[in-house]
Amino acid sequence: MLRQAAKGQIAILQREFWKLPLPDLKRQLESLDIRKLPELAPVVNRLRTAAACRGEFPRLMQESWMDSKLFEAFKTAVVLPPVDAGMVRERFLSRVTDKNHLKKLQTAVKKIESEFPVLYALEADWFQTLKGFKIQKLESEFGGGGGSVAFDWSGMGWPLWLVIFVIIRGLIKLISMAGQ
Repeated sequence: MLRQAAKGQIAILQREFWKLPLPDLKRQLESLDIRKLPELAPVVNRLRTAAACRGEFPRLMQESWMDSKLFEAFKTAVVLPPVDAGMVRERFLSRVTDKNHLKKLQTAVKKIESEFPVLYALEADWFQTLKGFKIQKLESEFGGGGGSVAFDWSGMGWPLWLVIFVIIRGLIKLISMAGQ
């Protein structure tokens, strides 16, 4: 019962995160008692951190180098549960098919890292993935070219495995909670 109530409150705060007045949002996040529900601590702590720097998001969007679709994906993912956030990130990456657009995104990510380090830290693994992302042309057997998106797996290292681990843990928790 306590778990369901806390999850319900968290879901409401995630949904209303960008609409609630900041003092109300912070007060509601601080009032969440998760001491008996340690599995919810990462989500609540992430929301608290995002709330603490929510004022930086409008500044980020106003930067001339900021890509609006990257901003929307970032803003959406930062308040979602890990599994849902992973889907937002993957959907975004799957839509990056133009090398010039990818270069613009990678430049934006580098600027976020240097000019908005607190925001960068919220999605550091994803931003690191974007920095190493490559678009490769694959030739078919018949000589026709087709664009394809691919990762440069060699440069990914531990951040990629960390993302995979977090997604798998999230799926395991979802499955175990569905059985309760």
